[in-house]
Order: sequence, then C-alpha cells, then structure tokens
Amino acid sequence: MARSDLIIDLVKAGVSGNQDSVRVTAEAIAADERAKKHTGVADRINDEVDIAAQSLKAIVLAERAKGHRHANGQPITIEI
Repeated sequence: MARSDLIIDLVKAGVSGNQDSVRVTAEAIAADERAKKHTGVADRINDEVDIAAQSLKAIVLAERAKGHRHANGQPITIEI
C-alpha cells in the first residue's frame, strides 16, 4: 500500500477510535520505513505502539480491579 494511503488509514482509525486499526496501520508504516532502511523511524513508531498498548492494558486492569464492566455486563477485556 502506498505510504499516503497508510497515513490516511491511520488518521481514519485514530479519529474513529479504532485502536486495533491504529496499531495495525502504524505497524505497516513502521515496516515500510524499515524496508527503506529508516530503522530509527521504524523503531520510534514501534516504541510508541508498544507504549500505547501498555498504557491501555494498565487502564483496563485498573478498571477490572474496580469491578467495572461493559454495558452488556461482561468484564472489560483487551487483546494486545
């Protein structure tokens, strides 16, 4: 996929709140950068994705500890 398409996909995913698509698209951009030998940029993108995933995981664990659940009554879960 062209880089401009990936950036547009990243923006769409971000504004819609689709964290899975944000992660997948960011990883695709990082892979594209790595293929161009831009390892520093690729590493920074991957680092940010990892940091965001850990932050989200911490939030979910905190909500679980408080006993919070989804509106459907199910426990809050996250797949990383």
